Formats: sequence, structure tokens, C-alpha cells
Amino acid sequence: MTSVGLAVDIAVAHISDRKATARIADLLADLHGSEYEFAIRHVRGSATLYPVPGRLTACFLMEAQGAGLSLFQGDLVRCPDAGFPARTVGDDLSEVTERRWHPVQAGDTVCIDDRARSMANLSGDLAWFEVSMPVTDYVAPRLTPLRNLKDKPGGCAAHAGAFRREALPPVGPAAADPDRRGVNRINMHALDMRTDRDPPPSPHCHGPVAAGGAGSVNHSETALILPRSLYGLPPHGADLPEQVEMYPCVSDPAGEPAVVPVRPGSIVVTPGARDRTMGHCFVNAFAMLVAIPGFVSPHHGLPRT
Repeated sequence: MTSVGLAVDIAVAHISDRKATARIADLLADLHGSEYEFAIRHVRGSATLYPVPGRLTACFLMEAQGAGLSLFQGDLVRCPDAGFPARTVGDDLSEVTERRWHPVQAGDTVCIDDRARSMANLSGDLAWFEVSMPVTDYVAPRLTPLRNLKDKPGGCAAHAGAFRREALPPVGPAAADPDRRGVNRINMHALDMRTDRDPPPSPHCHGPVAAGGAGSVNHSETALILPRSLYGLPPHGADLPEQVEMYPCVSDPAGEPAVVPVRPGSIVVTPGARDRTMGHCFVNAFAMLVAIPGFVSPHHGLPRT
């Protein structure tokens, strides 16, 4: 956690810094209340994750060396590797037909809930960002390998041919529903946000999300920085560094951003809360973006100084 020379703390850490990542988890818990639980996990060898009744646990892999996931018959996978024993059950989802080990890498997502009934067995040297929340009607697949998803340019990666892939895509609410959170309570997409492409990323912020009779709930967007080389993405054309511009005072149109350098393994949180809304702009960063309660908060553009 660092203030980057400002009076307002900016939540930034590296996956290797246990104390800093614990503070990130505490901040997110404070933002989102008792419905959500957060952790940063490290595994060397193997780990078994068991379903918790009434809960969905999403694990966003940030490091994975020699790693894999044991998949059981009936588990759902979004876009499994070619030749993996599975049958298509709709859109990009497949159902596993034989128990088998599936390789995983940084950028992949593993989800556990009690509807699948089976545990999740992970092996290898791994580190991940973990979020637990109540189960809804949203169907979260056990595994989503990022490398196999199709690109859908838009948002902060809207240039032609952009790497932008939705691992846990949002399902928006009905137009008349006063609860704007939608059926799922977490989304993730990964994207390469480049300043050497047109259009480049732009400064913006998000605020709280209407939750019907509950009033509103806080929003957050957590960036988990990935290595570009793992996905064959070229470095910046002018060799510019990866960084995030943070705007602690979004009400001040002339406010100077704080520049936060990032590298693979960095974690940066942008809150959209009633009492602490910040803006951001990703400057040449490749990241998983985890949004709670989802990518459902209106986008408010900020002027670049």
C-alpha cells in the first residue's frame, strides 16, 4: 500500500509481498462488506479446494509454474484445450466427460461452488487472487483458460485486433430492474491496454451500483498485472514502461494523477465507493481486471491533464 506522494492512499501491492497483499484484502473486505471474502494464496506442491455450501469461490491465477488442475466428469470448462475429453453444452462451455489433468497458467480462472459437487485439485507452483461470494444463478465454469478465449475489443482495449478476453463475462439486469448488479456478482476480463494503438486507454472512474431495495453497493476494479510474453504480445512500440495513472480526486478536473509503476504480479485496486471514489487510466498495462459487483457501473470520463 502506498500513497505515491499524495495524502490519499492508493492500494497497490505485489503478489510476493505478503503484508501488502493482506492490506489489499482488508481494503476490499471493507469496501464490499460481509458478503465477500478476499485472500491472496500461494501454493508450492498441491492444494485441494473444497466447495462451501451457498458460496462461489473464484481464483484468478497470477503465477503458475508446472501447474495443472484435475478436472472431474461433469465439471464445466470454458474453451478447454483442443482434444480434451469434453462435450459442448452451449456457447463456449463444455462438460468434462473423463477425469483428466488440464494445464493452467497465469491468467486462467478457477471457480468452485457446491453445484459442481467435486473439489478442485491444483498442483504446481501457484499464486492467485481469491474472492468468495454468495452463489447466484450465474453459471461459473470450473476452469477458464485465458489462452483459448476469443478477443472482443472494447473499453480500455478498443483498438483493432486488441487482446480483450472475457473469462467471467457480465450478465446485465433487465431494463426495468432497480437492482443493476445483474445475476452474477463478479466479472473478469483480461486485456492489453496499449498507448501505442488507437484509440489508447482513457482516464475514467466508476461509482457505486444501484442495488434496488438495498440502496447501492460499492464498486471496485482490481487490476492483476500479467506478463505479456506469456501470451506472445509485443512490448510497447516505444519501450514505454507499464503503469497506472490514478486520480484520487475525481471531482477536480485539473487534478494531477499519481503514476503507479506496475510489473507482472502487481495488484492495483480502484474503488468506486460513496466515500472514496478514484479514477484510473491504464498506461501500457496487460492485466486481468476483476470487477465487483461486476462491469455494471456507469463509465465517467475524466480529462487527461
